[in-house]
Amino acid sequence: MGWGFGRSARLGRDTGFPGISQWLGQVETRRASGGERLEGEGEQRHGDAHLVEVEADRVLQSPGQAVGEAEQSTAGRPEHAGGEAGDRAATPVQPSRSTVIPVASAAAELNPPGIGPRYRGYLERLHRDAGATFDAEDAARILDMDQPAAARLLGYLARRGWLSRVRRGLYVAVPLDARRSGEWVEDPWVVADSIYRPCYIGGWSACEHWNLTEQLFRTLLVVTGRSVRRSEVSYPGVQMHVTSRSPDMVFGTVGVWRSSTRVNVSDPSRTVVDLLDDPRLGGGLRHSADALHEYLVSDHRDEALLIGYGDRLGNRTIFKRLGYLLESREAPVGINAGSLVSACLDRRSAGLTTLDPANSSRGRIVRRWGLRVNIDLGLVDAS
Repeated sequence: MGWGFGRSARLGRDTGFPGISQWLGQVETRRASGGERLEGEGEQRHGDAHLVEVEADRVLQSPGQAVGEAEQSTAGRPEHAGGEAGDRAATPVQPSRSTVIPVASAAAELNPPGIGPRYRGYLERLHRDAGATFDAEDAARILDMDQPAAARLLGYLARRGWLSRVRRGLYVAVPLDARRSGEWVEDPWVVADSIYRPCYIGGWSACEHWNLTEQLFRTLLVVTGRSVRRSEVSYPGVQMHVTSRSPDMVFGTVGVWRSSTRVNVSDPSRTVVDLLDDPRLGGGLRHSADALHEYLVSDHRDEALLIGYGDRLGNRTIFKRLGYLLESREAPVGINAGSLVSACLDRRSAGLTTLDPANSSRGRIVRRWGLRVNIDLGLVDAS
């Protein structure tokens, strides 16, 4: 039987081969006790680094070739776990350590038993020359190898914990000094940008960025110009709420640097207009009204830009909600918004719409703004 690396992760105590099970148990015991002490004071697990590199070489080959060579390497070997010489014919052949490695335990540890200089060189080149995220095509170009080999290498490095898989076929490089894979994730803004570009960070996440809210949201809100199948998605270390717009509606953004990657976030005025267009992007109408207040009392306030963005989006309900909130007695106290209210009145649409689209359709009607007030914000209409 051949012992290809692709099968090694499936080998364990339930293999049915006593010799293999005993040998794997010995390897796991040595790993648990801190590894084998080899040449040089304090040098542990150095031998494993060589074994990893030998196995990685096999990964870069085609699967069939790797299995074939493994069969040749084990054929005719009389090694076994123990017993009398006469028992050799009946004892399963023990695979060499360069062929079978307990991958599952190694993948969980980000400082694995070792990585040879050649593969460390690959990692350093990916760190230096790849973007925040990369795929097999990028790796093939950077490492000067064919794409299938690059794909196998990336999969291998991800299993070892030196890369983190964002989604199928897309990776980020884990810092070489990180302690454990579970303790490190790429910046969620960078991950979102690499997956959903053209896009921007918006809604409640932009409110947090511009200090328009004191609320903390665990989910990153992403507005993309691409179609998406699901609005709620998760990637390693991050939850995202993704909403789609047509590509020509991806405007009013500012580029901010996150590490070495430039990511777009909606500017304060666009952020507020998005919340008035769909209050759910702000976590609901109450949070959106609070963000509007913070915007109007901050240095971010730009009425002309606010009206211009509303016109460009083309949803006149934006002006109904804005006008109503501005005129409510306990809405931003002491803010002179007369010109802004006039602009909203000029842009009202006919018909009746709800103040909060996420709430029921019941509620009193404010005819001045053509709104059904279906949520209690604790505000009193201006007389």
